Amino acid sequence: MGVKLPASHRRNDVLLQAYSGYGIQASITDYKRAFARLTPHAIKGCVKVAEGKLQKIHGHLVQVNALEADEEFSVGSGSWRQN
Repeated sequence: MGVKLPASHRRNDVLLQAYSGYGIQASITDYKRAFARLTPHAIKGCVKVAEGKLQKIHGHLVQVNALEADEEFSVGSGSWRQN
C-alpha cells in the first residue's frame, strides 16, 4: 500500500493492516493489544470522521432524491409521468 505512518501511529499498525487487507497474520492477542492502546481521543476522532462521511453521503442522497422527484414531474404538462 505504501503508506508511511509517523512513529506515534505505528502502534496501531495491526488495526490498519487488518482494515486494508494486508498483514492478516496477526493473532487475536495482537488485536486485543492494539485495541487496548487506543485512546479515547483517537476513538473520538474516528467517530468524528465517520460522522462527517455519513453527512456527505446523506447530502448526496438528498440531492439524488430531489433530482429523481424533479424528473418524475413533467414541468411542461404539469402532471406526473407514468413509468
